[in-house]
Amino acid sequence: MWVVDSYPTKVQEWLQSKRDIRHDTDFIKLDVHSIWILNSTLHCLGFRCFNKQIDNLFLVNNGFNYGTTSLVGLPQIDEVVIYDELKRPITINPLKAKNILWNESALDKYGLVIELAKTLDAKNPKLLYSKIDQIKELYGNKK
Repeated sequence: MWVVDSYPTKVQEWLQSKRDIRHDTDFIKLDVHSIWILNSTLHCLGFRCFNKQIDNLFLVNNGFNYGTTSLVGLPQIDEVVIYDELKRPITINPLKAKNILWNESALDKYGLVIELAKTLDAKNPKLLYSKIDQIKELYGNKK
């Protein structure tokens, strides 16, 4: 799942289409193995995953409500990478991860991925998809 440079209204429409209508919840049921949220203006994101394992959660320069963000129902995550240029504090509850990299340690390992992620802009889809492919390759080579 990729959320890039999205305004809440655009993302809300997509999320609403994925909503669990049977249970009338505000949580989104997703079958994902990788979550990338980059340069997003979303203030908060809540979702419920039913996978047993997620490979990675990668967050770069997001407008979350910094403080506590709940990502409900997330299973064990192999690697969490969080980078914020403004170094705002964030606590994600609950979070079960094998490896967590924050700001400096994230930059040390994934500097090229982060620098490329910071340039993503959803206004040009063709360029966006090309850069996402580059990010996937860079991330795969570093992991």
